[in-house]
Amino acid sequence: MKTTNLIRQITIGGQAAILTLMLLGCEQTDLTVQDPLVEETDILDIQKELDHVVDNLIRGSKFHLNSFVAVLRFYGVEYEPALLTKEAYLEILGE
Repeated sequence: MKTTNLIRQITIGGQAAILTLMLLGCEQTDLTVQDPLVEETDILDIQKELDHVVDNLIRGSKFHLNSFVAVLRFYGVEYEPALLTKEAYLEILGE
């Protein structure tokens, strides 16, 4: 039910709503990739299975960031990373 309402709001809000969602998506994935616990899984000596899950989470977040950025660029908006360094951001985008 909530998802349906969100979709209606996005549809009604048009381009501005889509851009807002894409920017929020970028910021969320930016945070996930930069999370210090995610980066230090080997130091924390977590089980192999957890390392695999964390790697997949990071890979998925990078994919999402690429997707969000592609939509924003389609609308002429350039995302500036909130937490990632410019170098890390460009590496994720393959630039």
